[in-house]
Amino acid sequence: MVRQHKTIFVDIDTQHDFMDPHGALYVPSAEQIVPNLRRLFATATEYGIPVVSTADYHTTDDPEFSAYNFPPHCVVGTPGQQRLADTLLADRAHLDPEELIDDIDRLLEHHAQVVFRKRTLDVWTSASARRLLEQVHADAWYVFGVATDYCVKSAALGLAKIGQPTYVVTDAVKAITPQGEQAALNEMRASGAQFVTTDQVIQALRQTHAPTTR
Repeated sequence: MVRQHKTIFVDIDTQHDFMDPHGALYVPSAEQIVPNLRRLFATATEYGIPVVSTADYHTTDDPEFSAYNFPPHCVVGTPGQQRLADTLLADRAHLDPEELIDDIDRLLEHHAQVVFRKRTLDVWTSASARRLLEQVHADAWYVFGVATDYCVKSAALGLAKIGQPTYVVTDAVKAITPQGEQAALNEMRASGAQFVTTDQVIQALRQTHAPTTR
């Protein structure tokens, strides 16, 4: 059975190795979006909006490093692999890359945040993440995080491809390169994704959602 939600937030890879200037694969100026990340997570809490998060979860010799010429990053057990405190809700569940959960929607019902750990750029290659697409639809999926030209793009394209209403929060994402950013924005726009700002997200939710005590 497919369950329909009004809104779901999709928070991509807001981890120290990407977000901190001294991180192993720092996304330039990523720290500048932290205030808007805080606002989005506060809004999720206020209105009881489910947050679907992703987190790189690499081994020390992960094939992805050489495939994309990336330095080792987000290695399990390292400080850089940890998510920012600003993008963690107290009531959360974590799913490992190989973990298959039959009823993803049940997790969203019982936890404010579900974190999909991943070893690939595209979160939708995970069996449990694919189950999410099968079981959960929403009137709006708001995608934000890093990096625009890699994992944010993959997440947004995966949603838009199956017809989910997909919105990229443009002042809550950062790219690795300006050229990659423009190409990613063009590709996401062509897929049907729409672009909004944090202020527009919050304004829209105030009109359509009631505050919750969750």
